This record gives sequence, C-alpha cells and structure tokens, in this order.
Amino acid sequence: MTGDTLPEIVAGLLALYYACDGSTRAHVPVPGFRAKLSKPYKQFARAILKKLRKAGYIHVHKGREESYGINMAGIDKLRELENSGVIGPLH
Repeated sequence: MTGDTLPEIVAGLLALYYACDGSTRAHVPVPGFRAKLSKPYKQFARAILKKLRKAGYIHVHKGREESYGINMAGIDKLRELENSGVIGPLH
C-alpha cells in the first residue's frame, strides 16, 4: 500500500468527512473527530490528523480550540478511493 492509502489515513479521511458532513467549510475539534474514528484508531487521533495535514488533505482552524476540516484534496482522494473500490460509496 502506498502512503496515502494506509488504513489509518483512509479511516481518518472518512471520519473527518463524516464529522464535517462532507463540507469543506465545516471544522470539528479533536474530540469530535475522535468520536467518528474507527475504534482501533481512536487512540492515534492526533497522529492521524498530523499525517493528514502533512499530506495536504485537511486544514486547521485555529480559534479558542484547534479544530480541523477536510479540504477538496481530501474529498478528491476519497472519491478516488471510492472509484477504485477501496471504500464503499460516500453519502
């Protein structure tokens, strides 16, 4: 598997996509992201967010509390994975 199709990257992208309801304008704090993340990855939430940010799939919103949102590059990657059959259909 290449670096951008690792299971934790895919799980993180899906979790953030659903936490933001597919919107590029929405952003969620780390606890909201962790709640949507699959159980085996919950303890690595911050590390996964760091990898996603480094790959350019998410953006950081800094306010009183740091929160994260998915950008178009992240949504495009999910659509690519959907079309290749790695993940099921997105809502």
